[in-house]
Amino acid sequence: MVLCSLTWLYAAPPTAYAQAQKPDVPSNLKATGLNTSVMLTWSDPSDATITGYEYQVNHNNTGSGNFTGWTGWTAIAGSGATTTSHTFTGLTNGKTYRYRLSAVNANGRSVTAPNAAPWFAAASPTNVATLTASAVTETTATLTIVNRSGGWYYKGNQSGAQCVSVSSGTTASPAGLTGNTAYTYKAYSDSACTAELTSDSTDAEFTTVGLTASSVGRNA
Repeated sequence: MVLCSLTWLYAAPPTAYAQAQKPDVPSNLKATGLNTSVMLTWSDPSDATITGYEYQVNHNNTGSGNFTGWTGWTAIAGSGATTTSHTFTGLTNGKTYRYRLSAVNANGRSVTAPNAAPWFAAASPTNVATLTASAVTETTATLTIVNRSGGWYYKGNQSGAQCVSVSSGTTASPAGLTGNTAYTYKAYSDSACTAELTSDSTDAEFTTVGLTASSVGRNA
């Protein structure tokens, strides 16, 4: 009797059975505190398979280091493959909010490491506005206010400066500037320019252009 042995060769499963590819974790996650809100931004992953983003959040009590537990994953309404920012509103100024972000496609959610940068970003909403200066020339500059809705006022540090009203919009152009001169402008909420919206670190500082050189300050 002749015995025959059969050898079965195992082949790797076809591509269709390969593990489904989930999106990468969003990179360069950053949180910025605004008035009763936090803006979350991240880099475009250039992944057309992404169908949206989901987030988790926790926060502390004002002045306390104790944080609540993370919420469940919640979809960011209207988000898609090209979404790179979202603003969370209705928050409490002074609290610190921490966010974790995950990209989602047909195969599931990107893996997110708990409590480890860069997978979460934190910020505290604040009513402190920021004033910046741009387009600085010898006698002109453009002031732009961030984190302010509605009307506002501004005033420079030069002798005889007036409190100027901006009834709407976020930009203003102060008049009567002198070339090659350093200026500091603050934003206010009242017509007497006594209730500051900005702090010393968020004022607009710039130097007008001189006859021989151009020099702008830190916020130009």
